[in-house]
Amino acid sequence: MFKLYDVVKSKKEISEDIPINTIGTIVMIYDEFTPIAYEVEFINDEMETINVVTVEEKDLVMFQS
Repeated sequence: MFKLYDVVKSKKEISEDIPINTIGTIVMIYDEFTPIAYEVEFINDEMETINVVTVEEKDLVMFQS
């Protein structure tokens, strides 16, 4: 389980503007759902927000810098 403000990356293409390996930050945790879901703010290479989307845990991995 991820924690609030963990930096993650997408394990798959979430949408056209969020391809695989896009970096994001956990901004909300929906632990009342099964499976657990996360609101993630994804960013581009210029550190600008691409989108904020709800993603299942299985589609994320912890970012290793």
